[in-house]
Amino acid sequence: MLTQLTLTDVTGKPSLKMDLPRLRLSDRVILSFTLQRDNGGRVEQLDVEGEFRVSRAILDASSGIPHPVLELEATGKAPTWKSVKGPKLCNQLAPAKNPRTPIT
Repeated sequence: MLTQLTLTDVTGKPSLKMDLPRLRLSDRVILSFTLQRDNGGRVEQLDVEGEFRVSRAILDASSGIPHPVLELEATGKAPTWKSVKGPKLCNQLAPAKNPRTPIT
């Protein structure tokens, strides 16, 4: 069953859906995944890796089909968003004003 996860101690409280077994309040889960977002014109990446604890469990039935919503908090250091540098552009020469004439 798809479970909606919310990381409460991360800036912006990112949320994602993941297939997990049934979890109860205060259960511990080891997660490892990467999220990307565009924040004000720059790309940021969140590397989630480590142990998390279920701090709140809700059963959401607003869409007609009930699905669990879990709020997780990190047991250790909480992950943070880090900016991702784009590809390094190399300096290229501008095209010539006059094309070269072939020598015959």
